[in-house]
Amino acid sequence: MDNSKMAIISSVVPNLNTLIIKILKINKINGLVVKSKDILPFLKIEYNLNEIGADRIANSIAVIKNKINNSIVIDFGTATTFEVLKGGIFLGGLIFPGVNLSKNTLIKKT
Repeated sequence: MDNSKMAIISSVVPNLNTLIIKILKINKINGLVVKSKDILPFLKIEYNLNEIGADRIANSIAVIKNKINNSIVIDFGTATTFEVLKGGIFLGGLIFPGVNLSKNTLIKKT
C-alpha cells in the first residue's frame, strides 16, 4: 500500500470516524481506524492503557515507526499533549489546555 495514500484515524470523537472514512474514500485514500486496544503489538506501555487516548497512542506509534526511540512528542490541538518515550516504550505524558483555550481564558479572566 502506498503510504502517501494512507491515513490512520485515531479520533477522540469516535462518531466522526464514519464521516472521515467517507471523505477519505472520495479522495481515494485508504483509512484505518485505530483504537487503544489495537496498539498492543506495536507499542510497549508502562502506563494504564485505559487512561491514554487513541490520538496520543497514534502519535507515539508514529515516532516508533520512524525509528525514533527516545523522544518527547508534542501535539497542539484542543489540548496540548506531551508523550514521553524511552527505548521505544511509552512512559507517560501530560495534558494541558490547548493554545486557543488558554488564550481565550486569559482574555476573559484577566
